[in-house]
Amino acid sequence: MIPTSQLAIGEVCQDETGMTVRVEHIDIYDYVYFIVIGDEDENETRGEMSHLAFNKRFSRLPRAA
Repeated sequence: MIPTSQLAIGEVCQDETGMTVRVEHIDIYDYVYFIVIGDEDENETRGEMSHLAFNKRFSRLPRAA
């Protein structure tokens, strides 16, 4: 399966709830590993999901000029 949207490491994305994440890694099995930006916990919150699920949940934020 070819992903509909190519992600790059370092891209910042956001979901409908306002959760903002930064893409950390994409593995050979098409899993996206990310870190939550603006997390108020002392520990960094990390997550992973399939590329397809990530694209359904998150939208890319425009890069600052």
